[in-house]
Amino acid sequence: MWRILAGLEAGVWGGVWMLVWMSLSTLWQRGSFWSFPNLLASTFFGSRAITSRMGWMTLSGISLHLFVAGVLGTVFGLLALKLSRPRRVFLAGILFGLGWNYLASGVLWKQVNPLVPLYAPDGAVLFGHLLFGVFLGRLPRYLATVETHLRPAPSPGQIEAE
Repeated sequence: MWRILAGLEAGVWGGVWMLVWMSLSTLWQRGSFWSFPNLLASTFFGSRAITSRMGWMTLSGISLHLFVAGVLGTVFGLLALKLSRPRRVFLAGILFGLGWNYLASGVLWKQVNPLVPLYAPDGAVLFGHLLFGVFLGRLPRYLATVETHLRPAPSPGQIEAE
């Protein structure tokens, strides 16, 4: 259970920083900060979601991105159960993030929403998935934090027995 929660946390944080990166990269390309979330929102709202403004549609794009990132983090947390060394987990996280880039860009988005691979800048998306993978690779740190904060407190009887 701890790995699932740690994977969820790593995935969501990786998704947040990937979203920040994608938004900043569109700013550098003279676009709007909200271009990437709005592009993801076009999954639900079609091409009318592709605007330069923030609105309710933007929130749906952000929600979609963070939901997918959390699910992927959870999956990674379960898959990384067999890995014991932190360096291997880190490398596996990076490979998982890059593998997801390939699957998402090459297969998923072409089927679900062809506007995403058409308008998303390839280099920025690749680096964003690399960044996402780095957060997944930090799973052992998230696991230690989750175990520390969510471990049940000892009952009064256990404290007296010690």
